[in-house]
Amino acid sequence: MYTVFLNEVEEKTFDQDNPDTYKTSLMEYEYDDYGNVITEYIYGDTTATIPGDDAIIEREFHHNTTANILSKPKWEKIYATTNTPPAEANLKSKTYYYYDGNNTSNSATPTKGNLTRLQIYENSSSSISSYFTYDSYGNIETET
Repeated sequence: MYTVFLNEVEEKTFDQDNPDTYKTSLMEYEYDDYGNVITEYIYGDTTATIPGDDAIIEREFHHNTTANILSKPKWEKIYATTNTPPAEANLKSKTYYYYDGNNTSNSATPTKGNLTRLQIYENSSSSISSYFTYDSYGNIETET
């Protein structure tokens, strides 16, 4: 069995008023051993130098091979740069994911895979959290 992973996407967006003018953007992807995208490099407009249109998105995933839970993210960080490794000074947002009723540690490996807390930091010190509860079938009952 073979698995094909998308390494790169290049998009050209044309100006409808001037078909000779276009913007080119490029995205590159890196994967973990389970096929999850762990790094995205987003090169905004590659035909011009536009400050702030480049980004790196990094993710780490839980891998509970016993329960076959392989694609639940632990965290995601978005940096306003394409320099590697990205500096913390370029960190624009980060998101932590908590599962199966453990709302205090995002490093706890999920056993069911039900997201029970989503914590989003918009800066280094303040965050917003959403909480979820589920019925016995895994359907979301509440979100607060």
